[in-house]
Amino acid sequence: MFRFAAYVLLICVALFLFVLGAIVVNRGPGEVGSEASLAIAILAIVILILILIVRFLLCLARAKDRLREERRLYREAHGTALELRKEADALLERLRSDKFELGRCSRICDILVRKKLPKDCIRLPFEVTRYPDPCIYNQFFLMANNQPVTWDNPNVEIFLGGNVQDTYNLAVDTTYQVRVGIENASPFFDALGTQVQVNMLTFGIGQPTPTPIHSFSVDVPAATAFPGVQETFDWTTPTTAGHYCIQVLIQHATDINPANNEGWNNTNVRDVATGTQFVMAIPIANPLQFDVGRKHAERIGKEFSAIVIELDSYELNTANLEEMTPTELFEPAEPVWGAEVTPGALQILPGARGQDLEFKVTVPADAAGKSAVFNISARADDRSIGGVTIRLNVQ
Repeated sequence: MFRFAAYVLLICVALFLFVLGAIVVNRGPGEVGSEASLAIAILAIVILILILIVRFLLCLARAKDRLREERRLYREAHGTALELRKEADALLERLRSDKFELGRCSRICDILVRKKLPKDCIRLPFEVTRYPDPCIYNQFFLMANNQPVTWDNPNVEIFLGGNVQDTYNLAVDTTYQVRVGIENASPFFDALGTQVQVNMLTFGIGQPTPTPIHSFSVDVPAATAFPGVQETFDWTTPTTAGHYCIQVLIQHATDINPANNEGWNNTNVRDVATGTQFVMAIPIANPLQFDVGRKHAERIGKEFSAIVIELDSYELNTANLEEMTPTELFEPAEPVWGAEVTPGALQILPGARGQDLEFKVTVPADAAGKSAVFNISARADDRSIGGVTIRLNVQ
């Protein structure tokens, strides 16, 4: 349009030039009067203005051409982006399809988020989720999603002379080999330079003070399933007698889900005889902190945390992960043999230790050669604070 208007004005300029030339030709050099001079001057000014307008319209036309080209390039780029987005969505949908059902079940960290939650939950754009997800079997994350847990962490193993040990029965001043496995629930992106800190805690529930024993960095490729990328290191137990718990903390700068980055290994294996009663005291503390914003008078007597104790016989069978469905993997199990923990609920000030829990069970007379698992977990104000797993092998 601008170019057409410029061409019209150029025709007008040509006509004005023709008229101006005719005036000059029809009158000799000495015959040009004042009226003719005024007309020539007006025509010259009009011609100059028209030339400037023509130049401006041509500039607008070129600018419009550039804008049109940029819009075309943008549409092409946008179309390419949409195609890539469709391909990414198709790939994600393919990963969610039945073809990949069993493979995804082998990833303990990912199974709850990817398979246990409803299918119609919000789907984040691919560009938002393109980050790694280094993880470990995390009891706190599972309990927050109302799933049964074991405190015999499948990603943590302790060896002595090649034999697997439990954390409760470790000898003092003895060097053990600890093996930690780190997984990556992201199907696309490697977790390079994942930082891992391994700590020792006092055996029990809610022990608040960790003691560092080892740290390392590891690269975890995308879609690394159980048992994960493993790191083995030596650990010499303290010289003073005690019972211990292993805590593993994971950190990564671009981790998309930091909620699955802490795992505990807190187990006790005992041999028992049929017809006997097994009793064990379990220390418990409240690791939560005071709300320092409240006045001291308001804190006293009002900030006791309501501790609720949970007991079950859930067991994670890592040998059959490939064959198990998510429902089977997280199938709850009621405590066997009439086991009980007392008290079942108590109140403890944040940062304080409470009375020991008492776990008690009578081994049936017909249980020879069998074993049973008991998971004792605690919640403080509906937040998981820890737990222990007891395995009884009947002789």
